[in-house]
Amino acid sequence: MQLTRGNLQEAYNMALIYTAAFPESTSYYFANSSPDRLVQVVQCGLEILLLLGARALVVKNTSGEIAGYCIYASTDHKQPFGSWLKALGRAFAAVVHLRPWELVKLAHSRLIFKLSAKTEHSLPRKAGRIVSIAVHPDFQGRGLGTMLLKGALAELEPLPVVLEVRTDNPSAQTLYRNSGFYPCGTTRDKLGEWSIMVKPGRDGEVDPF
Repeated sequence: MQLTRGNLQEAYNMALIYTAAFPESTSYYFANSSPDRLVQVVQCGLEILLLLGARALVVKNTSGEIAGYCIYASTDHKQPFGSWLKALGRAFAAVVHLRPWELVKLAHSRLIFKLSAKTEHSLPRKAGRIVSIAVHPDFQGRGLGTMLLKGALAELEPLPVVLEVRTDNPSAQTLYRNSGFYPCGTTRDKLGEWSIMVKPGRDGEVDPF
């Protein structure tokens, strides 16, 4: 397996992995959609993230097939104005193709997620964030998640790093704890609860709001 930088052109393959790894999420928000449509919708969301400045790492097998990805971002990474325009155009295209009830579900869930967040202390203002990490079910259990997370954390140093993980995903929580994250709060969306986790920066300090 080889860890390499991901790019916008690989968003479709990353979307394939997401829909395979998290079928309960896509089936809830986009019920009665064909597999092709599910992938297209997720692809659009991933493309918007990358256009807005998020970066990606992918892990490939010997035949070049993407087995997993990690999308991550940092508050100090600035994107040119042209990228923002492209992201806005992609977002408009996504809204046009989404069904009204899908938009309502997504917006409502995101609002709940924001308003329900409770933390034991203020989160760092300048921080990295693990936005999305997934390994295709056919390749799980081989340490690829650890490889992807380790690569992303190396890119984000020396910043502290924040992420959210579902409370009913113990294997992911174990991965993050073993990588230096600790739980510092909770939130929820329409599908259940999330644990908010933080990894201190290299100097060990917390930069509160």
